[in-house]
Amino acid sequence: MRVGFEKVYIVYRRTEKELPARLEEIRHAKEEGVEFIFLHAPSEIYEEEGHVAGMKFEIMELGEPDQSGRQRPVGTGKFVDLDVDTVIVALGTGPNPIIQKSALTDGIELNTDKKGYLIVNEDTRETSIPAIYAGGDVAPVGESNAINAMGAGKKAAKAINEYLAK
Repeated sequence: MRVGFEKVYIVYRRTEKELPARLEEIRHAKEEGVEFIFLHAPSEIYEEEGHVAGMKFEIMELGEPDQSGRQRPVGTGKFVDLDVDTVIVALGTGPNPIIQKSALTDGIELNTDKKGYLIVNEDTRETSIPAIYAGGDVAPVGESNAINAMGAGKKAAKAINEYLAK
């Protein structure tokens, strides 16, 4: 919202009660105009001419508790589309190996450290793949928390803006 997007969504597969964020973070996001969509899980990112053209989400419901004690999201088999042109993926609280495996499958070398975190340029947050930027839990700065992730996102957004201006 702060960089000028008209609409920003946070889409989460559980309810607000299970959202792994501090109450202040949620409140601040809402105050800034971020729209939350709960009980929706991403299913597909639509592409048109190499650009994001929307997303498909499965509507979820809460089932039995998982190992964390939170009710597990269960798909309903019903889907909805959301008109978006940019996607920022948040994948948990640690490095998700799916990212590196997908890159390797496509023959792309994505540099990581010994723990599996993405290695990025500290000033721009650009990964070893040109024009791909990372922050948050997959490429942390100091303690893994929302404040540091937002700082990394801000650096990446600035660098992306400069890259696109070229």
